[in-house]
Amino acid sequence: MNIMYEDYSSHKNAIQKYIKLGYNFTITLDSSMKDENEVEKLQMFKMIIVPKRLELYNKIMKKQSTIPNIITQ
Repeated sequence: MNIMYEDYSSHKNAIQKYIKLGYNFTITLDSSMKDENEVEKLQMFKMIIVPKRLELYNKIMKKQSTIPNIITQ
């Protein structure tokens, strides 16, 4: 299941609970993400989708070598 970062921020506890139960999620970053360092906290997701139009795109992509589940869209 794919969720947007804004939805994750609003329902973080419930989503983390489902991940611990074995459910897989993909997260798509959106303009509600204000700090590129937050990406490091999202490694529990199967994939982290970073749209090229995202304001933080270049800063996030610099972290791609340390966070292998980042993909671009």
